[in-house]
Amino acid sequence: MPAYFKSDLEKDQAKRLKELQRREELGALGLSDKERAALNDQFSGAQAQAAAQQKALMGQYSAQTGQPGQAALGMVAAGEAQRNLAAQQAQAVTQADIAEAEKQRQEMIDLQAALSEQKRARQEALVAPLTQGIEAFVGGQNLAALSGQPGLLEQRQIKKSTEAAQKAADLAAQTAKNDAMVAQALAVSRMQQEWGLTPQQAEAFYKSSDWSNLSPETQSYYTRIK
Repeated sequence: MPAYFKSDLEKDQAKRLKELQRREELGALGLSDKERAALNDQFSGAQAQAAAQQKALMGQYSAQTGQPGQAALGMVAAGEAQRNLAAQQAQAVTQADIAEAEKQRQEMIDLQAALSEQKRARQEALVAPLTQGIEAFVGGQNLAALSGQPGLLEQRQIKKSTEAAQKAADLAAQTAKNDAMVAQALAVSRMQQEWGLTPQQAEAFYKSSDWSNLSPETQSYYTRIK
């Protein structure tokens, strides 16, 4: 298929990019409802199995020793363990969601770069016959000398270099923005867990001068992906 027609791959990439951009606008990047439910089901199954085993052991211990009070204390401890397991489950799902969102943001950057390159190739394929015709017509003469302006090939090279520089700057800016968003999400999540802050309090602290005054090592601890 000629290069100036969109390939099936390019169409699929454009469709995928549009879907990811729509989800980003809705704040829905990350795990899908189905993926989140699967993770929760996985953790819930393990939690229920552990609870059943603990209950059976406590009942067996009570029957053998005739000390139901000790069994009751064991059940209290088991309940606390289950609550801790539930908290760990929520944290694991949140971290998986953040990681998936970052992966999808990087996918958008890659798709944008690929589609831009494919568009440039199509434009060059359309211009190439005209450029070759002009070059043949002038018999190899310098187009810039005839017009007093930069030649067509030179203009294309300048435009290509400018677009490449702009693309690199846009990608760098988007990457920095994505990194900042992930760092904030991680820091806010860990401050909630370790300091007992609400989401609003943790976010306010992150944006305050108090956060800026923390050492780079401390900031790195709260913002890196463990």
